[in-house]
Amino acid sequence: MKNLFYIFIIILMAAGCQKEELDKTKLSKSYVEILIAKEKYSNNYLTFVKVKDSIFTKYNYSETKYNKDLNSLLTDNEDWQSFYDSSQAYLVRLRDSKK
Repeated sequence: MKNLFYIFIIILMAAGCQKEELDKTKLSKSYVEILIAKEKYSNNYLTFVKVKDSIFTKYNYSETKYNKDLNSLLTDNEDWQSFYDSSQAYLVRLRDSKK
């Protein structure tokens, strides 16, 4: 019985320590759209905040989760480079779709 208790505790600890999978596509798209909005509404902060909130809603992000996910990429150069490349490609697709 005592061993079963320890096994249960270990399983709970392992489940709690698992890293949540990062949706890099969603993060990349929201990052690009927020950067565009920041540039577009640089003279109107209130409009920028409204647009940013609508982007968070569109991608089902809270600002806290978005910042946490973005910061998690900064710890690994390969992850950041992959994220940057995806963001750059999305930006090009947006630009090309406006032509």
